[in-house]
Amino acid sequence: MLKIAICDDDTVFVQLLNKKVEDYFADKDINYKSYCYNDSRILEKEIKTILFDLLLLDIEMPAYSGLELAEILRKFSNYASIIFISNEDRYVFSSIKFSPLGYIRKRFLDQEFTENMDLFFKLYSDQNHYIEFDTNKGKQHFDIRFIRYVEVYDHKLLINYKEYDYSARGRLKDIYEMLRCHGFIRIHRSILINYRFFDSMKGNNVRLTDGKQFFYSKYRKKEIENLLLTFSRRLNL
Repeated sequence: MLKIAICDDDTVFVQLLNKKVEDYFADKDINYKSYCYNDSRILEKEIKTILFDLLLLDIEMPAYSGLELAEILRKFSNYASIIFISNEDRYVFSSIKFSPLGYIRKRFLDQEFTENMDLFFKLYSDQNHYIEFDTNKGKQHFDIRFIRYVEVYDHKLLINYKEYDYSARGRLKDIYEMLRCHGFIRIHRSILINYRFFDSMKGNNVRLTDGKQFFYSKYRKKEIENLLLTFSRRLNL
């Protein structure tokens, strides 16, 4: 699920921006959740625990400015896209060091919001092939295209990635919500497979291209077959 943070000390403007985000995604086949803040101190805490895909940050705010929030974020993550929002043009150059995706001037909100969101959506659709896991080696980003499968093993997640196994914390249900639109199929309550590595179904087993086999639930057979057909038609993998 796409996660978007909106932060401005003006509550009315936050509501306006949230409505524009809602309208923008209304006709797009993508799940998202917006997090609205009018207190930058709350966002300052939550950017350390929530993996946001996009942050819409007002620059001039009490407590933490948008630039200060970006500086905090960039210390531990280059993953999220940032779009700064301001009444002033003078912050453009000082914002560059945080590698923002864009800059919206409030007086040109309608035009520049759409332009910036189009840029983000293209980036997300074309290049967003990464997911972050909290592994036994710390937080790591994995290219979704090369994850063969994810399974629950010994109360932890086992991720098979480029022929190597990684142990991670998390719930398979949450991981599936993030990966289901990227060609992943839940063949069993404890196993996700990547469509890209599917080979065949025989008996009660799904076989992957590397020869690995997994038992699948019979009641999921029709769903698995439908998803395989859907992905083969829809995804350019």
